[in-house]
Amino acid sequence: MMSGKQPNIVFITPDQWRYDAMGSIQGSQVYTPNTDALRARGFQFSTTYCDSPVCQSSRASLVTGRHPRDHGLRDNHLTPWSGRKHFPWPDAHWTLPQRMRDAGYWTGLAGKMHFDLPPGPYSPDRKDVTESAKAAADKVRQKFDETNDLRDTVPWIQRYGFDFVAEELDKTTLLSGTITNYTAFLRERGLYDLWYRHHAAQSPTQPGIFTLSPEPLEPEDTLDAYVGRQARNFLQQRPEDQPFFLWMAPVGPHPPYDAPEAYAARYRGLGASRQFTTPPPLPDNAYGEFIGWNIKGRTLAGAGDDIKARAVEQYYANCTQVDAVIGGVVDELERLGLRGNTWIIINSDHGEMLGDHGFFGKSIFYHAAARVPGIVVPPTGTDDRAGGENATPVQGLDLTATILDIGNASLEGHAGRSLLPAFRGEAEPEGAVIAEIADFAMLATEKWKLVVERNTLTPQQLFDLQEDPEESTDLQNTPEGRKITAELIAEHIAPFYAQSPQSDTFG
Repeated sequence: MMSGKQPNIVFITPDQWRYDAMGSIQGSQVYTPNTDALRARGFQFSTTYCDSPVCQSSRASLVTGRHPRDHGLRDNHLTPWSGRKHFPWPDAHWTLPQRMRDAGYWTGLAGKMHFDLPPGPYSPDRKDVTESAKAAADKVRQKFDETNDLRDTVPWIQRYGFDFVAEELDKTTLLSGTITNYTAFLRERGLYDLWYRHHAAQSPTQPGIFTLSPEPLEPEDTLDAYVGRQARNFLQQRPEDQPFFLWMAPVGPHPPYDAPEAYAARYRGLGASRQFTTPPPLPDNAYGEFIGWNIKGRTLAGAGDDIKARAVEQYYANCTQVDAVIGGVVDELERLGLRGNTWIIINSDHGEMLGDHGFFGKSIFYHAAARVPGIVVPPTGTDDRAGGENATPVQGLDLTATILDIGNASLEGHAGRSLLPAFRGEAEPEGAVIAEIADFAMLATEKWKLVVERNTLTPQQLFDLQEDPEESTDLQNTPEGRKITAELIAEHIAPFYAQSPQSDTFG
């Protein structure tokens, strides 16, 4: 743990930002000067995996410090493989912001946390949730159902440990008519109808999801710019006698890929140079069925190369837009004289296939969807590890454990491991991570990636990441592959699932 005065911490988690969508990555075509500058002043864990390659499950792990196995949310409750239907109850699990507040921090949320709405009276009986929490959830949910105003759910979100709440939703949800601070801002500016008409126009290949044309707004009027302003509001309103923990969660670069022309113009024509391959044969097993379901329901698999190229261009533009938001928050830290005592941690909930293996979207374990940024930036003037890099596999849970460690907060019961020793060059991370989605689990080491069916531990897919970094040759049915698979299951996966799920309150 840290000693001396507690530092401030800013945790930045853009939605669906793949690991290589930064200019500082060799070969990248993305313009991200602000993130690159932070990377140069900080330390990169270059093989960082998400805890689940889908929004809600991954975010539930970040906020509760638990694997999906333990918090129970194994998907976005959208597929036939989904488990429990709601984000974990705040009274059933301790949370990251609660731990930070207990350690003396003023805590804030700006952006998309994707907590889902408070469960209503119809929710399954949960023995690990107090009756007062159920009553509170019912009250908040009833009010939301009457108003469709996300601002009515602030008391519910505060139960997770946030003092300051400025939550937003993704644009496809906002199209349903949900009212938020941002939609109110658009109405005040006379921009709502323009915004709505643009996003309500259906894409020919993915209605309501893959809008691939620039949003007709000025950059400062976009949703992510608004999230950045809310983050800066938090910094300006902070109590000056407390350290702060700010969780800023931009909604981009998640679809729709719609960055304004000011960002999109940089990438016009770039997508034409990208080679789009036909999806490879799917594994002839349950995981192959799961991948196939995701291809059919969530990707641009049936689109022509011209549409796919436009998706690549607009995704990169979204990344540049998010980078500008990050830069604005860093500038505000500098203006307020706070960088000298503020850590910045950058992560994401999951990546984006972006045409790799012929797929778009997420929800599967290929690198493009499962690997994310992992950057730790110390306060200005203490960056003796500036520009450093560690390629040992780590995951989102390790970054949230690091946040607790930096803040001198309790790590009891947390499934991750603090990366501060690795940051200081004192010790290596453990080097094996397990991610989960639906009925499947992925083990990744420096050399191997193995996917199994989680209930039976039946092998589904195996790649040698050192010999086959493109993950093009599935080795699970080769003699050597079967031997390696048995060893990996016995050493890592079987012990993991032999543990009883931690479904009760602890810590």
